Amino acid sequence: MWRVMGACVAGSRHVRQKRRCEDTAAWFVSQDSLFFAVADGAGSAVFADMGSALAVGAALHAGALLCLAEGQIKAGAARRIVRTAVRCADRRIRRQARSLGMAAHDLATTLIVVIATPDFLVAAHVGDGAVVAGDGNGTLATVTAPAKGDFANETSLLGCNAAAEITVRTRGKAPFRSVAVFTDGLERLALTMPAGTPHPGFFNPLFNVLRSLPPWEGDEAIRQLLLSPRVAARSDDDRTLLVATLCD
Repeated sequence: MWRVMGACVAGSRHVRQKRRCEDTAAWFVSQDSLFFAVADGAGSAVFADMGSALAVGAALHAGALLCLAEGQIKAGAARRIVRTAVRCADRRIRRQARSLGMAAHDLATTLIVVIATPDFLVAAHVGDGAVVAGDGNGTLATVTAPAKGDFANETSLLGCNAAAEITVRTRGKAPFRSVAVFTDGLERLALTMPAGTPHPGFFNPLFNVLRSLPPWEGDEAIRQLLLSPRVAARSDDDRTLLVATLCD
């Protein structure tokens, strides 16, 4: 029912600094439910790549157990699952920091967790990045937008506060056929700021092209898009994009 494709690439700044990509992304499908987890290690974190990997791994593990236990997932259960997955990721980061004798903020990261079914989409969000849904006819909606703090360039992060500020949003009966989850390396290209509305010139061609590609070509198509001069000119940060479309 779901066709999923995506990629993470290192930004030119990290390539120059000989640093690895600090974004992590993973997904699974359970019955008709799709689960996404996407994280972007904080630029201020000493071990940003480890933090994002820990967050996605913990969220995916918790989400898989809860989704399998739930079976046919309803919107209310999905909201509880995504919130729990984020909290599990936060606890995992703090436990790892203690075991390594470091501060939790050395592993700080953003995290977006999404559950999508043919009837609804639920997203839990800490930090920047965003989730965008499309109906297949050109209508787009931002499900969650970048969450900034009180000051410019300040972002809420797992591992930095006593309790992470988790934003949960639901897109219900309005139809959608595609969903995209991405980190802040794509924000300036994909969103019209400061409103945070989706840029049709980015998403509509993306959704249309990927819907027509065979699954085995989709990952490479996204990777080439993220590495393209057009995208690289707008961002020197790591870039991650996961896209799912409902199959007919």
